[in-house]
Amino acid sequence: MTKSIVTYSHPNLQVSPRKLRLLANSLNKKLPYSDLLTILRFTNSKPGRVLYLGLKNLLADAKTNHHLDPSSITLLTIRVDDGPKRKTIDKSHGSRFARGIITKRHSRLILQASGNLVETKVETDTTPVKKQSKLAKSKPVTV
Repeated sequence: MTKSIVTYSHPNLQVSPRKLRLLANSLNKKLPYSDLLTILRFTNSKPGRVLYLGLKNLLADAKTNHHLDPSSITLLTIRVDDGPKRKTIDKSHGSRFARGIITKRHSRLILQASGNLVETKVETDTTPVKKQSKLAKSKPVTV
């Protein structure tokens, strides 16, 4: 069996990287894929929902595009990086708190998984195809 690596990345998640890392570091990557999805499905937080959707997308991509066996897929890495920061001005407090600047933090998520390729048997038909003339295809005309 040959192994293949699948990567999923999301460049701009509207979740703080610190909150996402807390959940990502608590996951045991040695668990089967279905157990990871079950844990994340019942985690009641926004980072839990984000990781759940990311893992589901990674699994779907591995099945359809990379032809991996779903039972052999294991999670290799969960990487959370800082993304772009959006700064807004808080009009109600003016310059009292940090000059009224609110920083909304975003994060980047990169997931990698590996699995075994599914063995597919390709049947080839070796019989030659006979071409029929246009006259043979047409129906006979009765008078």
